[in-house]
Amino acid sequence: PYCENFLDQTNCTDRNKVALSCVVNGYQATISKQIICHRLDYLTLCSDGIENVCLDLSISCQNIHKHRMCDGRPDCSDGADEGDITCKHLSQKRCKRRLGERELRIPLEWLKDGVQDCIDGEDEKGTWPTCGREEKLRFVTENVVCVEDYKCGSEGYVVQVS
Repeated sequence: PYCENFLDQTNCTDRNKVALSCVVNGYQATISKQIICHRLDYLTLCSDGIENVCLDLSISCQNIHKHRMCDGRPDCSDGADEGDITCKHLSQKRCKRRLGERELRIPLEWLKDGVQDCIDGEDEKGTWPTCGREEKLRFVTENVVCVEDYKCGSEGYVVQVS
């Protein structure tokens, strides 16, 4: 049902069939929902491979695109896409995610991780609040007074120093 190079899954005229927008062969294009998380190791349509950033979160939540996580809409029968530890620490600031193009808060671990999650690439820019310096630098939900955390010993006790 698909063309050999799968380019028939790009530039859909029916907006209801479009999953995301990306660069394909040097040109801005849209990608069909049918090709998201396709599990074909040899196939990458988007130049950055965003259509293949899919996760197995639990036994009943397999092959879900990362942008379907932490969006307030349970996609998995066990709720793993909303209950994952990734969803516990979200930004206060919102951006339009590339998949679904809804304006949502994003997990802090997605900030400056080398994967453009926001349509405008804002998640990869240095405009997000941080705490700490050097190896202790971390993203935080908002600009607040930072508390320094230190992990002590093999038991992993955490001591906060303000």
